[in-house]
Amino acid sequence: MKRQFLLNNFLFLVWLLCECRCSSLSFTPSQIRIDSISHLVSETLNSDHEGDKTKRYASVRSMASVHQTSPRHELVYGELSIPVLATILDAVQVEENDAFLDIGSGDGALSIGAAMLYPERLRISRGLEIMPGLVARSRQNAEKLSTRLEVPVEFTHGNVHHTGSDKEVASILSDSTLAVCFATTWSADNAKSKDKTSLRGRFLPKLSAALCDMPVGARIVSVDGRLDPKDGFEWGGDMKISCPDTAPFSIATLYERK
Repeated sequence: MKRQFLLNNFLFLVWLLCECRCSSLSFTPSQIRIDSISHLVSETLNSDHEGDKTKRYASVRSMASVHQTSPRHELVYGELSIPVLATILDAVQVEENDAFLDIGSGDGALSIGAAMLYPERLRISRGLEIMPGLVARSRQNAEKLSTRLEVPVEFTHGNVHHTGSDKEVASILSDSTLAVCFATTWSADNAKSKDKTSLRGRFLPKLSAALCDMPVGARIVSVDGRLDPKDGFEWGGDMKISCPDTAPFSIATLYERK
């Protein structure tokens, strides 16, 4: 009887240790939490546009057209949803003490969303954006949600391709362990392709070279764009995701910096 009692206690302790280990290694937000955060972020971002997402999109695209310098450097605005971000980050497996970066962060949706989805894992969530108007708007959006944010959220105005001349951008990249970039935001002359208008499967040598400043072990998810293995990026898999801006679907590709 005593032996059985001890055995039961031993098995319970083994189970408890396994549970604790599993919970420390992985964390996935519930669908209810994802939906709630998605609604809150969308509501906040759309609040200055009569609650209309279409008007917000139009405003952002208008900023992009003003910032346009030439057809070879077009800025095409595209946006991933919070549920799609959650799917991507769940596949990547956010690790404890990760530093998240959205490259081409627009008005801040993904950087804010990542901070709210993974407060137990992230130490900071950042956004890097080339258009100063969107950086200002992102900071305002983060301020509106400051009481809901448990980790720091920062937005920086800068060009990811200028790591050699912009020490702040280089510093952000060197401190980021997890990054997402939506390739619709990258210019046509960045692509090595006969069809410059084709996004899916497009190689982005300039972006690939710039991201070499990220630390070894960093994970990068590029949506509809490819990084160069010669720059030290090891392919980790592809995943179809739903995105209205690039219907019927987009391809999210995972890389690890080696």
